[in-house]
Amino acid sequence: MLVVAVVASWAGDNAPASTESQIKAFYVAYMQNVENNPAANEALLQKHMTPEAIARLHEYMEQHDFDAVINAQDVCAHGMESLKVTPVEENCYFVTYKWDETSEPTMICVKAVDADGLLRISNIIPLPLEN
Repeated sequence: MLVVAVVASWAGDNAPASTESQIKAFYVAYMQNVENNPAANEALLQKHMTPEAIARLHEYMEQHDFDAVINAQDVCAHGMESLKVTPVEENCYFVTYKWDETSEPTMICVKAVDADGLLRISNIIPLPLEN
């Protein structure tokens, strides 16, 4: 299964992947899990997010009716195919994807670092922010 292969690539047996590629792999695995096995995402969060970030994420998702990690309620194949991670500033990245070729991109701000070859996400902020 692709999710297993993506997660296995984070194990560190090859040269360390860039933080951008680790974030992209995290998002692809997360989105595949949303489609096929949503319960598996809790382990993915535990492995790659700080405990504080997980607590903020769960609180946010309880208050709003969507998944803050993907800034949506569902996923689609085009979203995974169009997924991009762009560095904005030190330890801050924009994650974007589209529902189809003509849609506006969904945007998420991710704060993350590579800690000894392991992705550690300290915050996920769905954009745009509510007033």
